[in-house]
Amino acid sequence: MWDFYTKALAFVRFFGWIAALFALVFIMPSSGGSFPYSPPPQGVATGCGTVISSFEGGPCILISFRGKVSDNQTYERRIGDGLLFHLAPNGAHFGWEIQVVPEQREDTKQPEYVWVVTPPYHFWNPRYLDVSYGMSASEAVRSSPRNFNFVLDEEQYKKAAHLVELAVSSHSLSDKRSTEELEEESRDAGKALFKFPVAKGRLLILNSRIGTSGENGKQGFIEWLEFRVDLRVPCDFSATATDAAAEISVDHSKCSAEGGQKKQ
Repeated sequence: MWDFYTKALAFVRFFGWIAALFALVFIMPSSGGSFPYSPPPQGVATGCGTVISSFEGGPCILISFRGKVSDNQTYERRIGDGLLFHLAPNGAHFGWEIQVVPEQREDTKQPEYVWVVTPPYHFWNPRYLDVSYGMSASEAVRSSPRNFNFVLDEEQYKKAAHLVELAVSSHSLSDKRSTEELEEESRDAGKALFKFPVAKGRLLILNSRIGTSGENGKQGFIEWLEFRVDLRVPCDFSATATDAAAEISVDHSKCSAEGGQKKQ
């Protein structure tokens, strides 16, 4: 499966924007796939990479922690600037979805900050740590590390969501623009989305136990997971203070070495 993703991404780079939009919807990224880092154009807010860049990139804070979660339980960790890293259960014996959410949430409809900048927008996605799309529990835990992107606030979320809608959504029948105009709009939105500045995340599965009973007996289910999460956020991010007991570390060395400034 993963060889297929790698070959498909090579296809994207060769055949241009039409294939790129196809990949945006159906293929990219693979769980461990990477692209060369390229800084966002001048005038665009700086992140720690783009939607299609590798996990490693420019000067950023590195936040790292370990955790454990059991079947149908929620895992949450404060990461700073009012945000939580969140493993949201998808029901008993099914698995979790990797999320970053606001710490203060008024309701369940409030935006989740990973999906909007982590393609593909249809089909399997590395943020699905579960048995969806025919993946067995054993296959799910072998898919590691899992790379994902996220935005840092609702303003960034709205901008990215608008680009996703223009790039991959169907147009209304009431839209009387020509086919050429609609294609150009989708193409421009896809290009902008590829360059969108994001924070970067990686989840590495350290240990797990697979169960074989229950509703998903044929696919099995994940009884529990032990994992490590690494997050790269901009140097002006107010990261949660280091807590050795909770196995959280916050490394500002890249910011200091390359001239970045963190919030006081």
